[in-house]
Amino acid sequence: MKLKKYLEEHNKSVYWLKKRTKISHKAIYDMVNNKTTRISFETLGRICKELNCTPNDIIELDDDKN
Repeated sequence: MKLKKYLEEHNKSVYWLKKRTKISHKAIYDMVNNKTTRISFETLGRICKELNCTPNDIIELDDDKN
């Protein structure tokens, strides 16, 4: 996930994103720190809507991992 970098570049915090999306702090923290193994379309949609971005802006595929 490139969420941490995206938030930093746009001067947004995990706390801000949590409040705006109503996604749990732990879930966002895990995404920001690349500890997430899956994400629902609903969660992804809420994040992208608040950040005014596309999934490509915050997710990066790693061909080395399965």
